[in-house]
Amino acid sequence: MTADLSSIKGITPKRRAVLAESLNIRTPGDLVRADRRTILDEMKAQRLRLTLEEISTWQDEARDLAAAGDPGWEQVAAFVVSFEKRDTEHGLERRVAAEQAEHEPPVPHESWPDWPGAAVSAWMQRHLPARQTEDTDAIDVTPADEPSPPAAEELESVTPSVAAGTAVRPSLTIDVVELVIPGQPSMPLGAGTEEITEAPSGARLRVTTSGAASGQEVNVALRVRRPGRPSLTPHSPATTTGNTPVEIDLSALSPGTHTSVLAAWTDDGSAAPAVRHLPTLQRQTPT
Repeated sequence: MTADLSSIKGITPKRRAVLAESLNIRTPGDLVRADRRTILDEMKAQRLRLTLEEISTWQDEARDLAAAGDPGWEQVAAFVVSFEKRDTEHGLERRVAAEQAEHEPPVPHESWPDWPGAAVSAWMQRHLPARQTEDTDAIDVTPADEPSPPAAEELESVTPSVAAGTAVRPSLTIDVVELVIPGQPSMPLGAGTEEITEAPSGARLRVTTSGAASGQEVNVALRVRRPGRPSLTPHSPATTTGNTPVEIDLSALSPGTHTSVLAAWTDDGSAAPAVRHLPTLQRQTPT
């Protein structure tokens, strides 16, 4: 089924049409891998006003949608590789160019004559982050028995597409999110706001979803965004069924403020996944 990116804020029907028809960007995975400047140039050509910052925000949300199906993995680097040719007076020339995607200027860029494979691969390997630079205080739990979700490219956004003669795939929704603190009344959390919400020791999120078939298991996970780095899942996914609350322990959050979203998905892809933005969560440094 063709993915619909309409759940991403700012992608209007006109912009979505340009992405699909002019750039062949149809899924969250397509958008994450796309070059921002190419998108910007095409939007300008279609007289649609846009900025690189807006496109970067789209890609952040697309990454969350794509990662909803596989919370154990996080992207550390992305590259755009272009195989090019041109006719000259000396005959046909070919080259391959590579550029690191989603990178602030100056963007790492290189090109090679002809279409070599090993040289491009080696160049991309050199631009991967060093192992010692990985976050050592962030917890990323990926248990071996974690359910195997569908590939990111197969995930669709919250709005299902309808094809003639085919059934409509239902969409998951995250209906209720509450912050549960021991000894205090639960506090409803609205969709992402500018407010900062304290998440003290022992705090949990209580989440209720709907949209899945009766008895269908739904996975729910918290995705934490980090400035300039891919988002991560600081816990193993919680499993529930539609309309049954499930709780997520926030003890794995490191001290500091965290911009985060909740993701919900089914292992078999029978329902389109959902992503919901949360208010900024804050954990105090233990004393």
